[in-house]
Amino acid sequence: MPRADATDVFYVRETAESGGDGTVDADSGEGSAYAYDSIATALSSEAVDFSTKGAGYKIAFLLTGSFLVTSSVNVGTGFSNPTSAKCIIIDSAAGQEHLGVFGDGTSIDSTSAAWPLYITADYTEINNVETTTTTGSYSCIALSPTAAKFNQVISDGGSTGVLATFGDDCVYTNCIGRNGAFGLYSVENTTDCLHCLFHGNTNGARVAQFDYCVSVDNSSTDYAVSPTGDHNTSEDAQAPGANSVINVTPTDEFVDFSGGDFNLKTGASAKDIGGDSGVALDITLTARDSTTDAGPFEFIAAASGNGLILLNQANAL
Repeated sequence: MPRADATDVFYVRETAESGGDGTVDADSGEGSAYAYDSIATALSSEAVDFSTKGAGYKIAFLLTGSFLVTSSVNVGTGFSNPTSAKCIIIDSAAGQEHLGVFGDGTSIDSTSAAWPLYITADYTEINNVETTTTTGSYSCIALSPTAAKFNQVISDGGSTGVLATFGDDCVYTNCIGRNGAFGLYSVENTTDCLHCLFHGNTNGARVAQFDYCVSVDNSSTDYAVSPTGDHNTSEDAQAPGANSVINVTPTDEFVDFSGGDFNLKTGASAKDIGGDSGVALDITLTARDSTTDAGPFEFIAAASGNGLILLNQANAL
């Protein structure tokens, strides 16, 4: 996993001040190794000039618990000169991954900040975390970085966009954007989106290129502004690509669409949609096979009940 690539690792846990109960979950496996109880404090305290570091230097901040932030967390302030080989990693601590189930892993939440998490440092990697907002314009935003990477990120809410990028060459892989104006919103022409799922939004997503993505149950459009890409599916007629499948019926695609289990059925259009995306793992960190499925979940027989519960907020109990 990406956290294993880091040269320096700092652990951050929830506390009463960050919206948690001040305890470390028993299954985190990190014991007393936690150095910080605030993500913002950890980032500002450990900021580095990457040009002074050796080849391949990466710094990782591994999170445990649910952080309720009152101010937007900026991943980048104080850091300088990152490169593709030297960068910041934000990840869950071992045992804290959501594994595709919303509400079951490390999360960064806000009821007041403009956006819970935003990235300004080039080449930053955000992995295996959740973000939620009830009042903000975005849930997780790449504000200005070049080539930021988002892997296995689940984001909820956002009056303008759930996931969003204003940076160049950003890549989203195995991500989910739900319950916002756009599941993923980008104004750049160089954003790539692989194996993502957009559900319960006004508009599914707006980026330059989609490959192996699934967009359904969005009230206006599934894919906006005529993007490029291939091997996608949509409930409307907008999935881009000659090998994509349009006008799918969600109840035919997913194990339990109304109940929120988005594992693929045996006969789903997204299953074995063709080609090899080159993405090794799915959102549950399960290995993908050589005939790749669209969306974040690789088909696994008898997977009912193990999928992501994606209930629209308006219909949630």
